Amino acid sequence: MALLAEKHRVVDGRTTLDSRFFNPLIRMLDSRLHDLEQAKIGWEEAIFELRTLGLLRINAELAPVLASAQSDIAERLEQNAAELAAHIAANEAALAEALASGVETINEAVAVLQSQIDDLSQQQTSFEVANILTRFSALSMTLVKDADGTLIAEQATTGEKIVYTRNAAGQLVSETYKDAAGNVLVTQTHSYDADGNYTASVWEVQ
Repeated sequence: MALLAEKHRVVDGRTTLDSRFFNPLIRMLDSRLHDLEQAKIGWEEAIFELRTLGLLRINAELAPVLASAQSDIAERLEQNAAELAAHIAANEAALAEALASGVETINEAVAVLQSQIDDLSQQQTSFEVANILTRFSALSMTLVKDADGTLIAEQATTGEKIVYTRNAAGQLVSETYKDAAGNVLVTQTHSYDADGNYTASVWEVQ
């Protein structure tokens, strides 16, 4: 398409800018824009048609391949599932035995850990009890007895106290060590069998 720049060149002081100048220029621009729009429409239609035909061709070529692949995948999945089920059935006893062995091992480990925790707790309790008994052994204690002359407590001048409790047979049931504010520090509890024979003592730190 020819360039029309020279035809519509503007010369200072000579070109008259009126309808005779602008109307042909606008018609020329409109014509060219129209041609471009028509070309764009035709190009877009061609692209759309090419895309449509391409998709149809791809679908025609790939559809059988995809259908075959899906069939193969489904068949293999079914085969694998059957093989897995057969393997589980054949090894069910071994799996159950292995699981039971694993559970037993875990239980043994838990028992060992619990035993270690109990030992540490007992050691901690023994340490705390020893400290409290050492502290009370250094105090000046006054014996407190009831009307029958039975020892029921020991009272320190600084306020600490040891309280004794007994059962109906007069046997010592517990010894409770308290600080000056009356807070329980530690208690030793004694147990007896049905015949009144001593069986055990347990310390409990508060």
